[in-house]
Amino acid sequence: MNLKESTFTILLALLLTFCSDKDRIFNAYQGDTELSEGDLVPFILEQNYPNPFNPSTVIQYRVLSTMRLELKVYSEDWQEVATLVDGFVSGGPSYYSVPFNAESEDLPSGDYFYALEGGGYIQVRKMQVIK
Repeated sequence: MNLKESTFTILLALLLTFCSDKDRIFNAYQGDTELSEGDLVPFILEQNYPNPFNPSTVIQYRVLSTMRLELKVYSEDWQEVATLVDGFVSGGPSYYSVPFNAESEDLPSGDYFYALEGGGYIQVRKMQVIK
């Protein structure tokens, strides 16, 4: 293991110190490989709150180090609905909250997915719009 890999491993281990076991992994992937509970990831995507919601909700995520991320919302059939984040975010670790309004996107009631992607990882969660 080289210095860069060992530094990354240490930083990921530190990430675990500020997240609980229950929210380490939820539908997370590294490339095409699905990760298991307890696997190290560079960010944590939280469940939106409130859920279900009408008309707005908040999506939160945590990152350990500065990295480029995309946070997107998809319909039940995986059509992109909105891009909420697309760019570099500062880590440290850092917490972020992103509002999402279904009314402004003119979304009908139903199930939607949101995905946070960066550094070769992706995490997905499900949310529900009710009207």
